Amino acid sequence: MANVYQISDVIETTYDCSILDSITPKLRYEFLRHFRRREAYCTSIKPVLARLINNYYDKTKRKPKVKFIGGPKNLTVHWSPKYNKLIYIFGEVHEETTNCFLKFPESKVRESNNIAHIEDYMIDLYKNTDKFIDFFAEFPAFGIGNYNYSNTSSNYMPYENPQCRLSKLFRQFKTCLVTDTRHADRCQLGRVHFFDVRFFNYAAMDNISNLMYLFRISFNDGKKIDGVLKNVIIIQTLDFLQNIFCGRSSNRAKRFFYAHILGNPYNVRELSKLETFSLYLSEELKDFIKDEIDESVHTFYDVFKTNIPLLADYNKWCTQLTVAPQNIIESFNKISGCFINIVTILPDMYNLARMFRKYNLGKPGFQGALRNDQPAEAHNIVVYAGDQHSQRCRRFLNRLDFEEIDKTGQAENSDDTCINMKSIRQPFFSIDSDIPMKIPEGLEYDFNYDFKYDVGAPKWDPMKGVTY
Repeated sequence: MANVYQISDVIETTYDCSILDSITPKLRYEFLRHFRRREAYCTSIKPVLARLINNYYDKTKRKPKVKFIGGPKNLTVHWSPKYNKLIYIFGEVHEETTNCFLKFPESKVRESNNIAHIEDYMIDLYKNTDKFIDFFAEFPAFGIGNYNYSNTSSNYMPYENPQCRLSKLFRQFKTCLVTDTRHADRCQLGRVHFFDVRFFNYAAMDNISNLMYLFRISFNDGKKIDGVLKNVIIIQTLDFLQNIFCGRSSNRAKRFFYAHILGNPYNVRELSKLETFSLYLSEELKDFIKDEIDESVHTFYDVFKTNIPLLADYNKWCTQLTVAPQNIIESFNKISGCFINIVTILPDMYNLARMFRKYNLGKPGFQGALRNDQPAEAHNIVVYAGDQHSQRCRRFLNRLDFEEIDKTGQAENSDDTCINMKSIRQPFFSIDSDIPMKIPEGLEYDFNYDFKYDVGAPKWDPMKGVTY
């Protein structure tokens, strides 16, 4: 039977108080006495750990429990005893409004804990938790060598609209991201991670990411497309891609995207840290990313090969035009979804490497929870992203034999912005959260690990067909 000292060792390693739920009331009482005695004598006590333990015993600290969450389209929960990680993955379409009232009329009822938007749900969880949480969100990077966002940046890039859920989440958690303020009280019970390393400080990281962004914002707009295709940098980028996709074989294109995605400076750094921690995980992640690139390039190779030359040659004969003709618009639209599909892989590699690496807690960058006063690995994890990112994350967990123990929401092609949480155990990270649940009939999320978005559909909409 465990004693007070063994329980204390586990909690100090994981910063997770859920073990206290599984022991006798007498042993919990003895642990609290032991903990407070150490606190009184300042014997190796850590203030962040102390707050987590106090949150566990403080009944006024209530983690959120709601029937509906506005924002995401689905949620899956994954557990692995091998890696000691419990992971909640939200996927969303990038919309401004939610369809909770339309999809779930009972969500209109004005009662406590009936409905919450994701940005409010997450901040409540973060402030009241008794487990140290690592929150990975599709936020832009600072830029290598920078530790803060520019003063003029208030919204989420590339979704400048402040009503976008990711914009709202970004504003809610920006304090906990930047080095200057992440030591604030509200930020000390977890780590907040950006992972969209295609962008930094509201600019594209490279020409390929910039082209992806322009494909997304110019979709079906002849005037914007004309301007994009007359841009000098874009002309050079398209000429380069025309050479990449000119052969009979897709091997050259695959090698290019290997270099682009695995060679991204952020990915190189995170992969080296993961390799130091676990060579096996590093190799698994590299193989997985290459598999994802291979499949995407193979699927879309003919689309690129046929349409990129038309776009690359546009500037040679359209100097007098101000609106792209219909055939150019169609080619631009065809490439758009395919290109976005491949470039989404870049930030996902960074995200997955960071989820599984070990952190050097002595570095100044980890002052958010005070140096050495946080777990060295991420154990209790929440991921929030566009659903294509979320699907790739789920596929990698499946590859590592994580068990999908809980799920709610709609299938891949839906554009819902609300989920029914009645089948999900709350609060998150409870003691029995790693026990598989029986999903009530009608609420099951039929997730297909082999599913890929059909970006070639006739009425494809980049805001709904591919969420990146």
